[in-house]
Amino acid sequence: MRDWKEMVFSDVSRDYVSNVRPKLGEMVFVQLRLGKQHPVQRVLLWTIINGDGHWQEMKKAHTTRFFEYYQTELRVNEPYKQYRFVLVTSDRVWYYTRQGIVDYPPTEDHDFVLLAQDDIPDWVCRGTFYHIFPDRFAREEQRPLKPYTYHGFTAREMPWEAKPLPYREAGCLDFYMGDLEGIRQKIPYLKSLGVTALYLNPIFEAPTTHRYDCVDYTRVDEKLGGNTALIRLSEALHEEGMRLILDISINHTGKNHHWFQRALADPSSEERGFYYFDEQGNYLSWYNIPTLPQLNYHSEKLREKIYRATDSILQMYLKAPYFIDGWRFDVGNQTARRDADQMGHELFSEIREALKSVRKDIYLIGEHWEDNITYHLGNEWDGAMNYFASLRPLRFFAGEMDHFLKPKLPIGFQGKRGRATSVASQIMQHYTRLPNPLVHTQFNLLDSHDIIRFHNQGGLFRRDWYRGMISAGFLLPGTFSIYYGDEILLDGDTQAIEGCRYPMVWDENRWDKEVFSWYQRLAHWKKESIALQEGSFKVLYADEDVLVLARFTMEEGWLLALSNSDESREVLVDLACLGVEEGQTFSSMWEENSYTLENTTWRLKLAPWGHELVRLVLHP
Repeated sequence: MRDWKEMVFSDVSRDYVSNVRPKLGEMVFVQLRLGKQHPVQRVLLWTIINGDGHWQEMKKAHTTRFFEYYQTELRVNEPYKQYRFVLVTSDRVWYYTRQGIVDYPPTEDHDFVLLAQDDIPDWVCRGTFYHIFPDRFAREEQRPLKPYTYHGFTAREMPWEAKPLPYREAGCLDFYMGDLEGIRQKIPYLKSLGVTALYLNPIFEAPTTHRYDCVDYTRVDEKLGGNTALIRLSEALHEEGMRLILDISINHTGKNHHWFQRALADPSSEERGFYYFDEQGNYLSWYNIPTLPQLNYHSEKLREKIYRATDSILQMYLKAPYFIDGWRFDVGNQTARRDADQMGHELFSEIREALKSVRKDIYLIGEHWEDNITYHLGNEWDGAMNYFASLRPLRFFAGEMDHFLKPKLPIGFQGKRGRATSVASQIMQHYTRLPNPLVHTQFNLLDSHDIIRFHNQGGLFRRDWYRGMISAGFLLPGTFSIYYGDEILLDGDTQAIEGCRYPMVWDENRWDKEVFSWYQRLAHWKKESIALQEGSFKVLYADEDVLVLARFTMEEGWLLALSNSDESREVLVDLACLGVEEGQTFSSMWEENSYTLENTTWRLKLAPWGHELVRLVLHP
């Protein structure tokens, strides 16, 4: 017999809240859904009003074929408005939060949350990002590399077909001379793939290929085409209805930055206060790398130059003639933090206020590989590069040792691949703590410029299973980011970070066109499906090696089953909680498989390392 608690559901979505973007002081309707067969005698909504817990009665609003809906009004009296549901049976009291149902008062971490603010970008969840390392994507203008030396290395121009050189040989001065005009010329390619927004690694003047050692934030590197090329790229993207965000490090500059050079030359200069110097003239740097001196945000003048002034670095690129659509903050979790100086949250709160005053719909994300909830309370970042609940758990499920843990393990250590139950918990622990509106602004990914590409790992990569892996990435709430070349299985190696930065291949005969079609179809499905954009997210099933995920609204559902078992598996998944017709028939999105529910149960057989993706009509 089905447990009634499995049918309980609510969310901060258009299906359950009358306005998911309320104004402060607004009254909204909140709904809870129960199955028709339940022992609940009373439904209450619990919320915090000025620090104190309050209960209010919920009344049955209407009944459908499968469900009963309870409703009440909730006044959004605070900017961060949280609530949960309390269900009273004849002999027990149950508490329902996003983490599930328990029979004891839960902590507030997983409550439903409304944010009374209108500056969360609605466009992010409706499309797909494409992540470009600018030096390695496309080259249109043939400009010679002017020779120079930096940190003991000499800049060199590389043949486009050559492999990147290791740091010990080139010091990140091996340039392929990719440029912004090259990116602009490839917009038709990106549109055909289904991309709706670009994320570019740093483009500002700097000596290295990665450009995180900035020399001048106001100047786009001439090797990329200069400021004019950025203007042309931005205009072309916006003409096609696409967006653009740029990468910047405001935690540190390069040692050749004119601020730092001035600080070295004149201890009495205002720029001296932009950095951490001691009385002997020694300075602090990021990870003690001498070429990357850390910025000191005790300096009010520095804050003016970075973000406060109307012509500050972060504001100027949001305005004419650049009109970029947001920022990605490099090492965001370390920015403005140095031992006793813990100014990071204060800084990003101020940055958000300053930048959102220019344009409310810009997208602000930070780099943070671990638990990033403290930056996700509505007043700092819109999202983070979701290593924590996307890349790391999905790669763990595929058999990869965790990025942070692997270097600490004994040589030869062979860990077991992730259990589906653990992976489900790893994902949900993140999503159920975020304020609900920020669930849909997460920047999901499987690869990036900072980690070896998953598909380059010959011992782990299973080509057919990869389709299920990227399907999971697209099903996660938020946007999905394709790292350039993943869609064609671009070559690379796993020896060092340079191995994930091979130049893009433009000879179509060398593309994996089937993999390209997988990304293309997922990106186009994302653009057309409300369920994949703003639908609810739920783990329907997890055991030792099979994971079943769902994205759904009341009318539409997408289900993904993914197995990492070496053996065939048969799985029975009850879909009653979604609202399905008994005996409903539906088909695979990838194969020619079709299914008929046994009552409300989906019976599917998964091959070893198999997966399945289906789309269903649901009934509220």
